[in-house]
Amino acid sequence: MLAKDLDPKYLLSVKHSSPVGATFTSESTASMAKGEGKVVGKMVAEKYKVAQVAGLTVDKIQISQVKDPKSETMQLEVIKDLSYVVPGVDGVKGLMKFKLPNAAVSMTPTAPSIGAEYSDKMNLGNLLFNPGKGAVDFWFSSAPAKDLTVGLEVKEFNGSSLKGLATKGSYTAGSLFTAFQLSPAFVESSLSVLPFDKATTALYVAYDATSEMSVGLSFARETQKDKKKTSYLSQKMSASVQYLISKETTARVAATYEDPTPPKDAVDMQKKQTIFQASLAHKLAKGATAIINVKYIDSPQFGMQFKFDA
Repeated sequence: MLAKDLDPKYLLSVKHSSPVGATFTSESTASMAKGEGKVVGKMVAEKYKVAQVAGLTVDKIQISQVKDPKSETMQLEVIKDLSYVVPGVDGVKGLMKFKLPNAAVSMTPTAPSIGAEYSDKMNLGNLLFNPGKGAVDFWFSSAPAKDLTVGLEVKEFNGSSLKGLATKGSYTAGSLFTAFQLSPAFVESSLSVLPFDKATTALYVAYDATSEMSVGLSFARETQKDKKKTSYLSQKMSASVQYLISKETTARVAATYEDPTPPKDAVDMQKKQTIFQASLAHKLAKGATAIINVKYIDSPQFGMQFKFDA
């Protein structure tokens, strides 16, 4: 309920199913952040089955504009995700993911991440090895009981350290949905776990009060960094309400309170603040939706989005 359609920016999203079987999505965003006009674009092609090679699918090709950390300029980034269903082996597919080199930065191609995915009625997991970083990404989820899902995610494990570890779970009971996440913090470049009060925790609860209205509450405590890369904890509490006014119109309102705990030598860290957001989405016609939104922190910000499915 706190998705990107609550952000006050001008976004045009067009989704199109082509005759060749792929789905294309393009997004264009115009913003006036810090008084400077900026247009950012992205195009994604998904789920294209290669007819010449049985079992081979282009899961995603994404072409987007990203900020180069060295020059602070916008550069093109191309990401390709491929999968290959192993003949005669149920639930197993090979995976490959890689970024194409940016000519403005480097002409040297990066080594692709390769791995495998396994799925059955209760379990889904995948493992990717990144030879450039010498590290493994691992993700696994399971549904051991009806309405209960648990999962584990490991990022960039290289045998002596890892970038992130997260345990997740969700449970549905009628109109009530709950989800949690726990991510312990580690000493940099090691597998030593920091005290529990340094861990990232999150809890989300959603309730369908009626067929037209649902409410959501969330609490999160996460580690952030200031400009000197000094870590500090920040607590975030959110409440949201979504109401279906009619078949064509949906209203959302949300309030978020952020409370960072500053270290003594923090530099330009985030301050305590309350954020109010609201949006009104209306289906103009089949496949066309307009969204008007407002966000208030220190001053109001307004925006409009248009989404088209063709």
